[in-house]
Amino acid sequence: MTIILCYVWFGLSESAAILAVVLNKVPNVIVTLREGTRALDKDLLNMARCYGFSRTKMLRHVILPQLHPFLMSATRSGLALIWKIILMVELLGRSNGMGYQLHLFFQWFDIASILAYTMAFVGVIQLLEFVLLKPLDNLAKRWR
Repeated sequence: MTIILCYVWFGLSESAAILAVVLNKVPNVIVTLREGTRALDKDLLNMARCYGFSRTKMLRHVILPQLHPFLMSATRSGLALIWKIILMVELLGRSNGMGYQLHLFFQWFDIASILAYTMAFVGVIQLLEFVLLKPLDNLAKRWR
C-alpha cells in the first residue's frame, strides 16, 4: 500500500521507490530498538555512573553490548524484509531492476530464468549475511 501511495504522490521515480522502502522498514527498526532500550539493565547504568564513566565510555561498554542483540535482530529482519519490498517496488513501478525482470519472465512463462534470478538474489543476500553481518556479530561478541 505504501509503495502505491508513494508512486501516486511522488511519481514513478527512484526517490519514491527509496521512500517506500524506508517507510516500510523504519517503524520495525524503531520498535525493536525501543524494546531494547526498555530492557537495558538500570543497575549497570547506575554502576557506570558511580564509576564516573563518560558518555562515550558508557555507550561503548554498557549500552551497546546490551543493545547488540536488538541491533542485530533489527538488521537481520530488515534485510529479510527490505529485499521483498524492493522487488515489489520494482515490480509495480520501475522499468528496470530485478523485480521488473522477474515480472517479465513471469509473463513469458520462463521458469528457468525466474529460478536463476531468484537463486542469484538469494545468493547475494546470503553473501551479505556471511561476509558482512556474521563477522560484525562475532566482532561485537568477542568479549564473551
